[in-house]
Amino acid sequence: MTIKATTFLLILGTTILINRTTTTSGQISSTPAVLAPDADKFQNISYAWIRHGQLALKRYSYNGRNCGVLYYQNSDKEWIILQNNIGGLNQVFSEEVKDRQLATQILLHNLARFVLSTMAPTNSLIIDRDLVKGDAGISPALDSPQPAPAVQEALHQKLLKYALDAYPKVTSNSWTLTLNILTQQGGVEHWIVTGKVEPLNIVSFSREILESDKTFYPRITTD
Repeated sequence: MTIKATTFLLILGTTILINRTTTTSGQISSTPAVLAPDADKFQNISYAWIRHGQLALKRYSYNGRNCGVLYYQNSDKEWIILQNNIGGLNQVFSEEVKDRQLATQILLHNLARFVLSTMAPTNSLIIDRDLVKGDAGISPALDSPQPAPAVQEALHQKLLKYALDAYPKVTSNSWTLTLNILTQQGGVEHWIVTGKVEPLNIVSFSREILESDKTFYPRITTD
């Protein structure tokens, strides 16, 4: 495990670090982490394609920051942690996606956001053409001193070069999703995710740090 990967996981807490399933070689663990969480502390999350199981979000505070962890309850009523757990994501796909038509719809409309919500800290964003139209990363919080227009424009131009279309490229039965992520700490990560269409699953996941923390304005919420 590299130092960069470890630093990322520590933001999410010790439990996430223990249950990390993506290795530096890109191999994926097939065994999801099964937990028994306190259900009354969960917020149900609705995805149109989740019909057999249940998604739930648990929020908590870590070092004064608001964080969230996504779980999936499978047909055996087991709660599986999805954060940084590719094996868990593949179990969701196995239980919920039964045909190529639904797999194709998820690839086109849901995959990028679903991967982001499970593999990145709260408030991280996909850098696409819509994001760079706003002020994410180039403006501080409203109660902070505002930068000069020239500084904002320089940050905007720097962010603009990382904008990618958040859609996978599908070739026969394989797909590749390439994303640039604006992290909650104001850094940029480059993700490459590959998988199969039928049955829908993730085969490999890799990340590379392109810009260090605080290159852009952080997106961190506190209690």
